[in-house]
Amino acid sequence: IGTTTEAVQLVKYLQVKGYKACYIEVNNTGFVQEHGQVFVSEHDEYLGRVTYEGVDLYYKQEKIQEIFHQ
Repeated sequence: IGTTTEAVQLVKYLQVKGYKACYIEVNNTGFVQEHGQVFVSEHDEYLGRVTYEGVDLYYKQEKIQEIFHQ
């Protein structure tokens, strides 16, 4: 299990516990964009958000301020 998978599982756990949580990719692996292309999911290209199974995954680091305001 990789670090990204572990982080996404942690986000899902926090959501189950009632917290509002998301995953923000701050490396250059391209995991989130690839995931959005492979799996059926909601994709917001402006914010760089892919929503999969209720988890918001972000890949545009320059949009972090807008993400935090949500």
